[in-house]
Amino acid sequence: MANMRTATDKIEFVIEGMDCGDCARTIEKAVAAIPGIKEASVSFGAGRLAVKTDQHDLQAAIERKVSEAGYRATPANKRTQIEQVPFWKRERRVLTTGVGGAFAL
Repeated sequence: MANMRTATDKIEFVIEGMDCGDCARTIEKAVAAIPGIKEASVSFGAGRLAVKTDQHDLQAAIERKVSEAGYRATPANKRTQIEQVPFWKRERRVLTTGVGGAFAL
């Protein structure tokens, strides 16, 4: 019998809506329960979910399971450039534009 080895993929998601470490554990448990998931690890500090799986078609199932738990998962490689800018820098641009517009009036 030949030694059969399956490739394991690592998929990363950005998680929105976490407030604490318990949120991270809730997401880990929910995602780990999906058939085909070998490992699920959430970093509360980084706001990321890392999943190891040997199946290639679990992205929708992972997003659905995270949503059912009350959070939002976005594949890390699909985020737009503006979404990768920290929120305080994005807000500052909007605030600057708003203040500048007020002085123009």
